[in-house]
Amino acid sequence: MYAFLNFVIALFMWTLVGRAVLWLIAGGNVQGNFVYRFFTRVLAPVLVPTRALLPRFIPDAHVGWWAFALLLLLRFALYVLAFTQGWLPTTANTTSA
Repeated sequence: MYAFLNFVIALFMWTLVGRAVLWLIAGGNVQGNFVYRFFTRVLAPVLVPTRALLPRFIPDAHVGWWAFALLLLLRFALYVLAFTQGWLPTTANTTSA
């Protein structure tokens, strides 16, 4: 379960990175870009709740950065939870006598 959740969070994070790179390459003129619209649709489950959590003085252009930071925090929290519960695979103890 940890691996699946980690994968989904990483997928959203890399999609955010791809969206940002595409915005930089296009010079901010991404209104008619099919790939950018696809990224925005895929990221809607992340961007809409992030916008709802953020105060109104933060511009909409910065929501992606905040979403990335929140996903990174969520991914770290998931790792800490999995580590403390013993859900992560461990390496063999190779102590020599």
